[in-house]
Amino acid sequence: MDERTTQEIAAQLFLSEKTVESHRAALLAKLGARNTAGLVKAALQWNILNE
Repeated sequence: MDERTTQEIAAQLFLSEKTVESHRAALLAKLGARNTAGLVKAALQWNILNE
């Protein structure tokens, strides 16, 4: 699995770091996850991660 920092994600997608953080926060709220690990758990349940 490829791990990236917020800064790396922002640079790759041509977004600001604040935008990346906003999207992550929206996903957390929508999924009821408490942290990034919760997002990973949801992605594993839906089989949307490339291993």
